[in-house]
Amino acid sequence: MRQNHTPVREVLAGWPEVLRTGDVQEILGVGRKEVYRLIADGALPAVRGYWILKAALVEWLNTGEMWG
Repeated sequence: MRQNHTPVREVLAGWPEVLRTGDVQEILGVGRKEVYRLIADGALPAVRGYWILKAALVEWLNTGEMWG
């Protein structure tokens, strides 16, 4: 059976180009501590501390390496 998946870029189309950690929490459906852990571990790329570029999040999600 073939599953239809909406491309990540399309799903995030309404989000700003620079995301706050709260935005990422909502997008990923995880808690604040998990987002900070992903950033601290270097798994989720962040700029200027805790800002995440939407393009980087899309790339990260597309790699399939989301949970280390």
